[in-house]
Amino acid sequence: MSRSEGPGAPFYLELHDARLEDILLLSGAILRISFQHICSYHKSAKGPDEVWSARAVIEFYGVSGLVMTGTLGTSDYVSDGQLVDNLGTGRLPLLPVGELRQAQSFNLLLAGSGTELKLSMDSVMLVSLSPYSYLQPAPV
Repeated sequence: MSRSEGPGAPFYLELHDARLEDILLLSGAILRISFQHICSYHKSAKGPDEVWSARAVIEFYGVSGLVMTGTLGTSDYVSDGQLVDNLGTGRLPLLPVGELRQAQSFNLLLAGSGTELKLSMDSVMLVSLSPYSYLQPAPV
């Protein structure tokens, strides 16, 4: 699949340098976070795997704790993000779109303002992933 045809199947999401678009608290203990410029890593049928800039929407269910320290700024971007699932995984595993996964916590640190977001929850779902711009070949 060539770049002109769009990316292949995603296999990893990287929060570093992503920008927050929205944080919405929905009824039923659901928190939705929308990201712009999240790095999505994609398999390529020809040549090296590829990194794409994407928009992603992630929902957290059964939110039992939410702490935000600091004030969000317009120039903020993600410095670090960590999803801890029930196996103790400390990186954001690929969540197939629409698949609910059990998880314990999610932490997000924003550069610029130093704002930190900490969530405790039961599960997480990648609601959508929309790659829009090719960035580079994926590191080997």
